[in-house]
Amino acid sequence: MSPAATKTAVGTTTALKKFLYQAVRREIRTIWGSVPPKIAQIQYYYPRTMVMNLREDQPQQYSFLMIHEWLWDRVCRQEIGGIWQTDSCDVHIVRDVNRYFHSQDFFEASSGEVKKHLHRLGFLF
Repeated sequence: MSPAATKTAVGTTTALKKFLYQAVRREIRTIWGSVPPKIAQIQYYYPRTMVMNLREDQPQQYSFLMIHEWLWDRVCRQEIGGIWQTDSCDVHIVRDVNRYFHSQDFFEASSGEVKKHLHRLGFLF
């Protein structure tokens, strides 16, 4: 990368960071005393106004957010030793599948093609 491109890339990254927010925080509640521990519910916390504004003003970004959270729960939950873990996720699968769900390829594909593509991305169901 040339020095000029590096300056641009660094400047762009710095500028973009001002607009990055953690929109949703997830809290997993378990049923204590059950062996193995079982997930009772997943509670989501989010800044309501920001999310509602996103929904109204930038519907595609809102869609990315909602599908990201749904995928996080589907892709990133795995049982290890009888206990559900959510911290050993490959976030690239979540991002790649989300991007695919929002692509023209997804909308034009047959159900068989979608299944094959999702499997290639690592989304197993």
